[in-house]
Amino acid sequence: MAKIFLPNERIALCAPTGRAAKRLAEVCDYPAMTLHSLLRWDLETNTFQANAQEPLPYEVVIIDEFSMVDAWLFYHLAMACANVKKLLLIGDEDQLPSVGCGCVLRDILAANIIKTTRLHKIFRQHEGSDVITLAHQVKEGYEDIIDDAKDVAFFPAESHEIKDMVLKIVQNAFEKGFSDTDVQVLAPMYGGVAGIDALNIALQKMINPADGYKKEVKVGYRIFREHDKVLQLKNQPDDGVYNGDIGTILEIISADEDIHHQHCIIADFDGVLVEYRGEAIYHLTHAYCISIHKAQGSEYPIVVLPIVADYRYMLQKRLVYTAITRAKKSLVLLGNREVFRRSLESNEHHTRKTTLLSRILAYNE
Repeated sequence: MAKIFLPNERIALCAPTGRAAKRLAEVCDYPAMTLHSLLRWDLETNTFQANAQEPLPYEVVIIDEFSMVDAWLFYHLAMACANVKKLLLIGDEDQLPSVGCGCVLRDILAANIIKTTRLHKIFRQHEGSDVITLAHQVKEGYEDIIDDAKDVAFFPAESHEIKDMVLKIVQNAFEKGFSDTDVQVLAPMYGGVAGIDALNIALQKMINPADGYKKEVKVGYRIFREHDKVLQLKNQPDDGVYNGDIGTILEIISADEDIHHQHCIIADFDGVLVEYRGEAIYHLTHAYCISIHKAQGSEYPIVVLPIVADYRYMLQKRLVYTAITRAKKSLVLLGNREVFRRSLESNEHHTRKTTLLSRILAYNE
C-alpha cells in the first residue's frame, strides 16, 4: 500500500536481523535492510550515524519481526525518526522476546494507545492444519490435540534415546522423498546428549558420512565435509549471506592447494557462492540441527523438535511456540510429554521487568 502513494526512496523496509531482512525482501519484492543498516551503525564506535541530529530521510518505516527488537535498538530508532510520518511495526508477541533487554512489543501493545491490527489468517500452514491448532493451544497454555492429529506426532523418549530416535525420524522422511533441506531438527541448547552439538555430529555421520572421496577439514572440534549442510553465524552483507542462512558446502580446498595457503571452504547459499578462509571459517557451523533462536523468521516443511528434561531451564512457552510455528507441513515432537506440558506454563516473557510501559502511559497523560 505504501508503494502506491509514495516513491520508493521515501519508504524503508527493514527487520532486526539480516536473515529476516533478506526473507522480507524476497516476499515483498522490495529492497529491505537490517535496522542497524537503516540507522547506519558504525562498528568501530558502536554508534549510529542516523540520530536526532541526522534523522532518517524516510516518511514511512516498516519493521518486520519486531518482537526481536530490544529496548536499546528501539531507543536509537525513535531518536532518528523526526522525519518519519508513519512507523509500522509488525510482529508476533507470542514469539521469542528480544535477546537484549526489554520487551518492547509487549509493552507497546499493553499501553493500548497505538492503533493496532491483529492478523488472524495464517498463510505458512494450510487451512485446517493441526500445527496451527497446536500453536493456538500452546499460546493458551495447554494442548489436547496431539493424540488425534495428522500433521503432528509425539514420540515418548528419554534423553539418552533422543539421538537414535531423531536419526530414525529423519531417515524415515528421506525414504518418503524429503531432502535434508526439507527436514530441520531444532533444539533449545547446545550441550548434553540431546543438545545441538551432539545431534549435529550424529546427523552428519548419517546424512553425509566420510567416504574417502569428499574432502574435509577440522575446525576446532567440528569436521566440515563437502556436501555438509551449514549455518551462517554472522552477517556478511558484502557476500550476500546473513546470520541464520543455511547452505551447502560445495568444495573444500586444502591449505597446500590454496593460493592463499589457507584452508578454504566454498559454500552455496541458494545460488550465492561464498569463500571462507582463516577466521571466517568460524562463521560457519553445521545446520542439521540448529537452535530455535536461529530458526526464528524461517520455515521448513518438516520440523523435528526434541523436548526433554535436560532442556527444562531453557524451555519457555514462547520458545516452544516459536519452534512449533516453523513447521509448514509436519511437526514431530519427541521426548517427555510432561516436560512439554510444563513448558507451556513457563512464561519468561511476563517476568521481564521493564519501565517502558509506565513511561509510555505517563507521557500520554
